[in-house]
Amino acid sequence: SPTANPTGSPSEPPSRNPSSSPSTSPTLKPSQSPTTLKPTASPSSIPSASPTSSPSTPLPTPSPMASYGFLHKVVCGSTNGNCRNTPVLLANVDEGHNVRCCSDNEKTGWVKKAQCDVWGESHIPACNSAKTYAEAEAICAASDARVCTESELLDDCTRGSGCGYDDERHWSSTTAPK
Repeated sequence: SPTANPTGSPSEPPSRNPSSSPSTSPTLKPSQSPTTLKPTASPSSIPSASPTSSPSTPLPTPSPMASYGFLHKVVCGSTNGNCRNTPVLLANVDEGHNVRCCSDNEKTGWVKKAQCDVWGESHIPACNSAKTYAEAEAICAASDARVCTESELLDDCTRGSGCGYDDERHWSSTTAPK
């Protein structure tokens, strides 16, 4: 229990028998080396006088799914497109293909087809052709979206979403083992 008549300043050595309830009057002399819940592994000795206002990399780091152990399906941009007779091919992640992104949440300016549960877009924020799979992931992630699945592309969820890509193939997040 707390002391009936506390002193004006706390004792230097810590108490061997701390109280079970917090003090109503905090210490007058803070610790010279306070602890944090999660100390950093290597804290900076001097904080930056002018921290950067933007990240050092322009796009988010791609997920581990963009691995070289898989092939990704690249899908024709429209069931009416010039590539409709062979709508799905397999591609290595380092090949260049068009990018269309899908979002499970409504996005202003993105297309939403009646048969689809997603919103799709090609102009993110510009047209993106000849991109690797990692670049496609990063482009979509930067718009708080994702690379569309094979079925979303085959269902025409992104058809007519811009850039004139309906006759060309696009990255899908659907994979196949090598």
